[in-house]
Amino acid sequence: MKTIFKLIIPVCAALLLSFAGCKKETTSNTDAATFQAGLEEIINNNQPLKTTTVIEVSYGGAIIGTNIRFLFRPNAFIDADGNVVTGNVDVQIQEFYKKSQMILANKTTMASDGLLDSRGEVYINATKNGQPLRIRAGYAIIQFEATDYNKPMNLFTGSVSAGTDDVTWTVNSVLPSSNSSVGCSYGGYPYYSGQLVYLDSSANSAICDTLHTFPLDSFGWINCDYFTRDIYAGVPTTSVTMNVPSGYDKTNTKVYIVFTTINSVVSVYSYSSGAFSLLGGYEVPIGMQATIVALNYHSGNWYSSFTPVTFANNHVVSLTFAPTTIDAYTAQVNAL
Repeated sequence: MKTIFKLIIPVCAALLLSFAGCKKETTSNTDAATFQAGLEEIINNNQPLKTTTVIEVSYGGAIIGTNIRFLFRPNAFIDADGNVVTGNVDVQIQEFYKKSQMILANKTTMASDGLLDSRGEVYINATKNGQPLRIRAGYAIIQFEATDYNKPMNLFTGSVSAGTDDVTWTVNSVLPSSNSSVGCSYGGYPYYSGQLVYLDSSANSAICDTLHTFPLDSFGWINCDYFTRDIYAGVPTTSVTMNVPSGYDKTNTKVYIVFTTINSVVSVYSYSSGAFSLLGGYEVPIGMQATIVALNYHSGNWYSSFTPVTFANNHVVSLTFAPTTIDAYTAQVNAL
């Protein structure tokens, strides 16, 4: 009987440890699942308005958004086989030009090889009878509002990761640092018979003189940016380490860096040993100001952190979190 009793004790202890381990794993998985569901809710509920414009193909037309303009020459749309379509087409656009929109919709300003300052992001597509269309080369331009003309703005196209809505931007074409004549010389368009075409007939300057202008050769995700490294060349940069509380990691925490003086939002993906970090080609200029925005879910509750920083060499900051709700977090991001 004593032998049996001795055997039962270690077996029971092993079972208890196994159950305890299973319970801990289940709780962690539940937190991660709830966190991901919450992120999807935020993204889905904070998409900018999509607008649809009907364009008669034989006439061409213009779409004037809040921050972006599209100009289409007559017969600019083709089907999947390359045939010019006729009649009306539906052109849908969705603009992202505020930092709050970029955070809440998870459309940050990051290329695969560096940080970007954006003049605006947009999604555009065109359809006829529900079928996707393409654009003829040389038959359309895209223009972004310009606040200055001394930065080498580039046109980027984006690819979105399924399931996360993360977007990565890739340079498509390069605009000269001074673009006052780009639109004016672009294939004679948007000018007809040598006459200037104005968005406002009473304007004193042509649209190509007031906007960043690019040829539009495809639909999808488009962004007007410059690499921050090109503007801050010669300025020392630093890595950024963001310490988080125990139990916070990539499965239940999302971290953004929102820059104060430029239109740039960075999603921080690197995590190790209790800290998120920004490294390598994503280092930031020393002296630049930003707000580190973080959202976490664990043990049935949401927590957020909004931490103002001025980056110093080898910058390290510990993030402090406070209880929040998805609605409260959304409102605080919109107030940035």
